[in-house]
Amino acid sequence: MKFSPPGGNAVVSIEDTIDAYLLIMKNSKKEENYIVAEEFIPCIDMFNRIAIILNSKKIKNCFSK
Repeated sequence: MKFSPPGGNAVVSIEDTIDAYLLIMKNSKKEENYIVAEEFIPCIDMFNRIAIILNSKKIKNCFSK
């Protein structure tokens, strides 16, 4: 992958996900919805973190020249 698309994703650690689901199961009411997220990471940052793990070249934002 040479370029990153715009945008990003909300991410959460597995530990925080488990804690959130336990709280939801204990305290939720019918028809309630929850969003479990820890932080928003732009695609460029996420892909470059993966590149570091894979010992690959960093990629560029699709809007950079």
